[in-house]
Amino acid sequence: MVHCKVCGQEITAEDEFCQHCGMRAQKAAPAPTPVKKEPEQEQAPAVPKEPEPPPPPKPDYLKMAREYYANNKKKVTTIGGIAALALVCVIALVVVFNVAVPAFKYSKAETLLSGGQYDEAIAAFAALTDYKDAAEREKDAKYQRAGKLLADQYYNLAVDAYTELGSYKDAPSHLKEAQYQKAGSLIAAEDYVSAIATLEKIKGYKDANDLAKEAKYRQAKNLLNAKDYLGAYTAFDSLGTYKDSAQLKFPLQFTLVKNRQISTIQFGTFEWTVLKVEGEKALVIATEYVASKPEEEVDAWLNGDFYNLFSAEEKAKIITTEVEIGGEKTNKRVWLLSESEARTYFTTNDQRKVGYKGWYLRDGFVSKNGVIGYDKDSDEWGFSANVYFNISAGAWQGFGNYLKAGSYGVRPALWLKLDTPATTTPKPNTPTTASHDFLLERDRIFVGIAAVDYKPFICHSADGDGWMGFDIDLAQEIGKSLGFSGVHFVETPWEQIFDGLGIEYDCIISAVSYTTEREKRMGLSIPYFVGNAPDSDADLDTFVVVTTKENQTLLDEINRTIQELEASGMLKAWQNKWF
Repeated sequence: MVHCKVCGQEITAEDEFCQHCGMRAQKAAPAPTPVKKEPEQEQAPAVPKEPEPPPPPKPDYLKMAREYYANNKKKVTTIGGIAALALVCVIALVVVFNVAVPAFKYSKAETLLSGGQYDEAIAAFAALTDYKDAAEREKDAKYQRAGKLLADQYYNLAVDAYTELGSYKDAPSHLKEAQYQKAGSLIAAEDYVSAIATLEKIKGYKDANDLAKEAKYRQAKNLLNAKDYLGAYTAFDSLGTYKDSAQLKFPLQFTLVKNRQISTIQFGTFEWTVLKVEGEKALVIATEYVASKPEEEVDAWLNGDFYNLFSAEEKAKIITTEVEIGGEKTNKRVWLLSESEARTYFTTNDQRKVGYKGWYLRDGFVSKNGVIGYDKDSDEWGFSANVYFNISAGAWQGFGNYLKAGSYGVRPALWLKLDTPATTTPKPNTPTTASHDFLLERDRIFVGIAAVDYKPFICHSADGDGWMGFDIDLAQEIGKSLGFSGVHFVETPWEQIFDGLGIEYDCIISAVSYTTEREKRMGLSIPYFVGNAPDSDADLDTFVVVTTKENQTLLDEINRTIQELEASGMLKAWQNKWF
């Protein structure tokens, strides 16, 4: 080992540079080898010591560094150049990966978007994360894709796309349009349930409310065709007066009452609760009181003004009933329950409660708390004018004309016929003779005729049990042409003949004249008779078959049959036969 002359540290003899200070090694002379001391002999006389040399000067490191750099300048410059080049390369790579590559991908994404490759553009912008406005351009790509889906009538996908966009630009308004168009396509596909659900989301948009009603209406008709009478009734009931919903609903409720599927019905302008069903009839009572009347006016009012609130069709359903009043039996169309009947049909006080008032019985009354009052000494109708039930006292007490003061109401009762067949209608756009808007008795067509002789068009047969005439022949031929086994004639007073159209019968064939007013309200066929009818004041009579306005399919078939009868000469032959 030797020592570096610069820093004094030990280095090997082979080292060119000092491993400690980095300077070129300037090796010091090796230390003298110690000499083994001989045993002391007799000491010689002391010799004076030479003075010690001064210590070596401290090394000048700066000077040595300069000398080192001067001697190795080329080597150091080469190393620095390499480092600098490496640094430049690193910076270049950073620039390429963080600037040039994203810029290229961004440009490619824009190209994809402008070329209508929306899914690819969306994925490309999404991969750019925070680069420039890539996030915004991704949204815009989704927005453009949604518009394309809507334009191409991919309504489900368009709805999903606009829903994902939320409040971006005008996406909410386009979402409504997509849902609107989707509902229209669902209706066209007869998927009315889905159409109704979709339209519920955009109430008030364009004519969505009316479109929803139409979807419900068609759904109700489908349910009717499938003989799901309860479903059809519920659907028609929700539609109120839309188109002929009320007319189609009316006969259904009697079928449902007969089948014990519903316990309340709408009859007239009131709701009625079913108390009892016996075969083809049902006993019903007004669910709420319908009026407050003094007892001396009740009977006359029920069978007079109140009865006349019903239409002719509804009156035909009411059965005249024998009722005992004041010990005497009498026939009534509308009447009140007796105390014993009220106890039979309403077994608890809670069932007897109605609103804030009680209600009259034939021989007493029911308090607003459901307690029945009964006075054997009361008048004909049994309404005690000076007896009431005092809840706090728990007893019957006098109170002047308490009932006449309007504290109690009238809940009429009546028996109704349940034998009117319910109507059924086809699916829309099903022009087959087996699928018209006919009544449930599918083997026959129901035809309304005026219950009066009007020769030669209609009159009683010789035995008085049937009908004959020009109109009867025409009706039977129409039934045969439409594939039915026969015709069921429904006799109706002339004054009420149009009331039962579409409810009690499919059409009217009864010497009905064409008028512009009738054409506005009903479906009128082409004329089957043009001429001078007996006892007519008109210059020229034009008779037509009448259907409902909505039943265009049936009307078209009737027109076809009349044209065929005209072409075959059958109409002329009937004129010769009957005139």
